[in-house]
Amino acid sequence: MQCPVCGRYIQRERTICIYCGHRMGNEKQNENEDKKQKKRTNYVIALFLVAAITLSFFHFLRYDTESAEKLVQAAKKEVEKGSELLQKVEYEFYTLREIQLEAADHISPERNYASQSREKVRSILLDLDAAEPAFTRAEEFLEKTERLRLPGWYRQYVDLQKEIVQKYKEYCTSLRTLSNNFTVYYTFAEYYLTGEQLMVNLMNDMDRGNDHLEREDYTFACAAYDSALTQLKEAQRVYATASHLINLAYMHDLLSNLNYLERALYTLSEAAHQMEVENVETATFLADLGEKEIESMVSMNKLQSKTQITEWYKSNITNVFEKIDALKSEIEELNNQAKVILS
Repeated sequence: MQCPVCGRYIQRERTICIYCGHRMGNEKQNENEDKKQKKRTNYVIALFLVAAITLSFFHFLRYDTESAEKLVQAAKKEVEKGSELLQKVEYEFYTLREIQLEAADHISPERNYASQSREKVRSILLDLDAAEPAFTRAEEFLEKTERLRLPGWYRQYVDLQKEIVQKYKEYCTSLRTLSNNFTVYYTFAEYYLTGEQLMVNLMNDMDRGNDHLEREDYTFACAAYDSALTQLKEAQRVYATASHLINLAYMHDLLSNLNYLERALYTLSEAAHQMEVENVETATFLADLGEKEIESMVSMNKLQSKTQITEWYKSNITNVFEKIDALKSEIEELNNQAKVILS
């Protein structure tokens, strides 16, 4: 120990400096007090560090369930809005019906219904267009929970909500497929029934031409056959358009027969013209050619058309409705699972 007065080193246990006589008691007491104060300071620092570490540990373990719940509720509101629109769209689709394509006595009413239904489908799409973004927003809300710390059971609950949104998006896709198929179907029906009406007009012109031919009114016979040809060409156009929309074997046979009928009408018209100029031999030859063209036509039954279009309707419309029903059942099951987790 060093004397604070003379600076000489003396033994620690001495209370008086042997060199200058200075009394050492106060310095020793102060030194002891300094050591005690240092120990207290170190203890306080240690307590502070322990408290800080403990708080940090509990903060790390704290779950963000409350924040996640706000996001989930926001997502569920979007799903609810979108779901209401989808139910409305589906109901409107259920009010649509099949077209009676083989009903010759109701061509005009059925064609008008097809036209009105096609426009109705277009208006229904407005609600479907409004519904789809709601599920996209719901998906975005749920994705924000990924960066939150959540307990396992709540993470499972969020995952179920994500599955529900995905099923609703599939629901949207199926309804859009249904709308596209209905549009194709009703457009096909419009063209097909227009062709059917043209064929009725064509047959009337042919009968009129045959009557004039029998009465030897050759000029009127030519005019009637020419009118029939005009109807035929338009019928070929609309039937071809219908066939492009829905590819049926019946339509291929029908278009093939119309080609034979076109050639037959040309020869009949020319035969009537030859009879008008009293060229009987040529007229007879042409009439025989026309008859052969008619004989070349494929035998067809309207039942074929009904059967094939019914199969198409089942595959492209009825089956889509069934898929939608299955999706709704899956959504209901997922909602029940989510309720069980929360209970």
